[in-house]
Amino acid sequence: MMHMIKLKMNYQSALITSLCLLLCGCRADDPEVVTPEYAAQSEEPDMLPDETAKTPEQVLLEQLVDDTHDAFLVDTGGELGTLLVTAELDEETPTEVCRATVQFTVWNPYSMDEPLQTLTAGTDIFLDWSVIDANFDGYMDFACTYLRGNQPYYAHLWIWDEYDKRFVSVPEYDKISVPTLDEETKTIYGFNRSSGSGTGEHTFHQWIEDKLLCMRQIDIYRIDQDNTVRMSIQDRVAGGLAEIYHEDFPSESGGWLDAETVWHDLDYHGEPGGIYDIFQQQPVDDTHDAFLVSTGGRLGTLLVTAELAEECKDEFGTRDITFSVWNPVEMEQPIQTFSEEFMMGVAPEFHNVVDADFDGFQDFGYLFHAGNQPNYWRYWLWDENQAQFIYYAPLGNVSSPGFDADRQIVTGWVRSWAAGGTHSFYRWMDGELVLVREIDIDFTKMIVVKELMDGQMAEVYREEWEEKDEGDVVDILCKWYDLDYHGE
Repeated sequence: MMHMIKLKMNYQSALITSLCLLLCGCRADDPEVVTPEYAAQSEEPDMLPDETAKTPEQVLLEQLVDDTHDAFLVDTGGELGTLLVTAELDEETPTEVCRATVQFTVWNPYSMDEPLQTLTAGTDIFLDWSVIDANFDGYMDFACTYLRGNQPYYAHLWIWDEYDKRFVSVPEYDKISVPTLDEETKTIYGFNRSSGSGTGEHTFHQWIEDKLLCMRQIDIYRIDQDNTVRMSIQDRVAGGLAEIYHEDFPSESGGWLDAETVWHDLDYHGEPGGIYDIFQQQPVDDTHDAFLVSTGGRLGTLLVTAELAEECKDEFGTRDITFSVWNPVEMEQPIQTFSEEFMMGVAPEFHNVVDADFDGFQDFGYLFHAGNQPNYWRYWLWDENQAQFIYYAPLGNVSSPGFDADRQIVTGWVRSWAAGGTHSFYRWMDGELVLVREIDIDFTKMIVVKELMDGQMAEVYREEWEEKDEGDVVDILCKWYDLDYHGE
């Protein structure tokens, strides 16, 4: 952490300078003694001579630096050049995951009348910052550590957008433990150690179309009551991470230490004929799709292919999609085939691989219909006992489904108009999806909350208004998003 001292103004020098200017002003009233230099300045009275302008370094030295304040410079490399960033810790405003809030204010040191930008983020420590070119575009960015443990640490990142002349937050960077930049491969490497024997999680992020994405994840962990260590390799395939290889080692061998290094080369995807190669051979076009599902079960990663029927079944353009599930180890015939009606056709962005029922096994969904706002999906849940995907129709009734694994909640949202709609919250109970809360919101006049009580949805809260600040309405919503909250 850089420590700086705020310099006090030299009041004596300032006084002498003021007297000199006053004398010059008196001489200027007499036409006979006006100097050419003063005449030139008087044409542009608001402009200061270049030699009197403070440098960014001088402005930096004037900033307050103490236990809750800091400041640093970022030479963006762009049109605005070097910018000043001041930081202030606010311990009175914690966030959901951090004990405090830090506010960064961005200034042009040559024009300090008002800031260019204000940025806010949660933090547990103050203040460890770094100026880096995190996206390898030639413009400098800055990162600030917000969490530090025994080995890992995590940082917020803001990258410089030269087009908009502002810093932009990159939430994905928050997830990278001990981020290390590799200029040669344009990769950000992360490692979170879980033991002294080299187990843990390795991540490899790259910028794809200006988005920071995890391209590979290596998980090394103990199984079988600590007698075996597994190395699992997940690659980004068809828009998501899927396991393409795993290998087990005796815990006393340490063999994973050498084995994992070959996978640090992102151009290596395993031996020829492996899962990655098999996937690459599948057609993906207007009538075909393919993706991998890492079930997490005894069959491991499975290949799913989708084929769109040529003929429409009705005037709405509904067509069948036939899904085939393959074990990449034996590609002679699929282990499962099934068809359903869809209105959207096939496309790589139409599939979603997720643990939809939070049982530890990966499932998949496919987009059935998308309207102006609501969208609906058909989902198949992996049954480890039957070693098959089972169609689960009730999930198809949830609009814009979201899956919150931390809270074990399935969420839904359908907009009724520009200022309102319905939020729905579901839990899995005895293997079935159950609606437990529903929030009807109209930002212009009311909110109604219903909860599951004695097997029925019952109204538990209602508030109406003729005029209410939008922020206050959002605060009410946030309270009821928490399913442990049941009113005052």
